[in-house]
Amino acid sequence: MNPPLEPISHADEHEEALRTHLDLRKKELVNRLRWAVLEGFDARRPMPDWPSVRALDWITAPEAWTYTVDTADTGSLEAHVEEQLALRLGRAVPLPRSGERLPAPDQVRGANLRTITGLAADLAVLVRAAGHPLPTALTGVEPAEEVTARLEAAGALDFRPLSPTDVVGWLAALGQWPDGMAMATDPERHGLSDGDLDRVRNAAEHERRERERKRRSISVGGRDFDVHSGDFTALTRELDRVLQSGSAPGITAAGPLRFTDPRPQTGRTQASSHTRGRRYGGGTDSGLTTAQREAIGYVGEWYAYQWLCACYPDRMDETGWVSGNRRKAFPGPSGDDGLGFDFRVGSGSRPYLYEVKATGGEGGRFELGESEVRAARQHAGNDRWRLLVVTHALTPHKMAIQMLPNPYGKRGRGRYREEGGALRFSYLL
Repeated sequence: MNPPLEPISHADEHEEALRTHLDLRKKELVNRLRWAVLEGFDARRPMPDWPSVRALDWITAPEAWTYTVDTADTGSLEAHVEEQLALRLGRAVPLPRSGERLPAPDQVRGANLRTITGLAADLAVLVRAAGHPLPTALTGVEPAEEVTARLEAAGALDFRPLSPTDVVGWLAALGQWPDGMAMATDPERHGLSDGDLDRVRNAAEHERRERERKRRSISVGGRDFDVHSGDFTALTRELDRVLQSGSAPGITAAGPLRFTDPRPQTGRTQASSHTRGRRYGGGTDSGLTTAQREAIGYVGEWYAYQWLCACYPDRMDETGWVSGNRRKAFPGPSGDDGLGFDFRVGSGSRPYLYEVKATGGEGGRFELGESEVRAARQHAGNDRWRLLVVTHALTPHKMAIQMLPNPYGKRGRGRYREEGGALRFSYLL
């Protein structure tokens, strides 16, 4: 033809036809797959490919059909699916079209989830009472989730309802049951009494409560404070006691107010957490709960308020604390966390604006929210938007406050390393 035309591709139509064919026959095909591998399930042979095999989304239309087949009819689609299923399972013959009557997949999967959920914690108690170390699948706070995930990955949940003994058998097949321990859930099979199990349960419950207490609390100067409720009255009282006792020397402003300029960063390559004894990076706050992070943020702002009062004795009072945290320390307006800064010093047209970043560790990294980035960029041409970094916020004698320059300003340019975009920065002191 003149001019020449591109060949007509029917790839999209073939793929759509195949997906429709699979959708209409999915239950039938999954049952045939289950019959084909049922012997392996009964022998407790892990089938790590089963979850993906069952999904059927790996079957795609042949590339050879793209320019050679106008319409993929039912016969062609069925033949292609049969071929792909046999190839995936490594069979020389088509999958069986009939077999033992099995429960519907959704019914058996739901039943097995309920069995594991009601059993896993007791299995952990049984293993510990028998004096064996816990296998990985049973060590978590919620062992049912891990056991379910492992049996799911092995293809063990889709065939028959599992009894408690079956669950133990599958754990053993996956290397998640102690060597030499009978595959049984009856305590008597392991020489255990109900009292033996109760002692382990009580100890486990004590450990759980202690973990929960620690996740609800922060420790300031060796004293624990429950911060989960958001009531920081006792915490504030302790911070005030620390201040009055002189146990937080970092509060007192020493000499003129000066910026602490991070060392210039000339490259974007990753750096170690410590470079010649200097701070870079951080990460001691990882694993904290939201309540703990919010409490550390409050502690940092409380210290920052006291520090600013010392730096600006004639200009700073409680009205300058403008973030939402001020309500935890003072009556009156609750503050606004969308301003892009936590403190405003001065009421004229050119106040100083301070954003506080607090950490329980040595610092070296901070993140800016959208409003903070907006405020920092708005004041990039001056030094009025500033960072106060409070390090070791929970250790009064080590707590320190440093005033760092605006990352977007002239003084801060080149002194921070951007990580993951414009909202996360690292610095080196």
